[in-house]
Amino acid sequence: MKILEVVASPLLDSSKLLQLAQFLRGRALDTGAELEISKKAFISRAQDYGINIDADQLVTLADSEPLNAVLMPVAPNSDIIQFKGAEPESVAMPVDNAQDIVANAAKSAMKKDRSV
Repeated sequence: MKILEVVASPLLDSSKLLQLAQFLRGRALDTGAELEISKKAFISRAQDYGINIDADQLVTLADSEPLNAVLMPVAPNSDIIQFKGAEPESVAMPVDNAQDIVANAAKSAMKKDRSV
């Protein structure tokens, strides 16, 4: 066993990887980008931050805590890592209420159009 294998154990990298994954996910959400990144790019970014990880370790870590809170499970043969999306806010609104809101908005727009 090499010293690098001991130093780069998944247990040591998971908190730093979680921070990196949360940062990249946040950037994607802020810019409206796809919630995915290539394995190669993710590993490269991790190595830029001093996290020594390979593709097999990444697949294993993505399926376990704490990374599974941010990353979707990664297929070993896939080149894409997908971030979990923002939790959609569920708004329960009856259809009649929604139709009334749209009708009122249309009436308001027609009144503004006539006053110009």
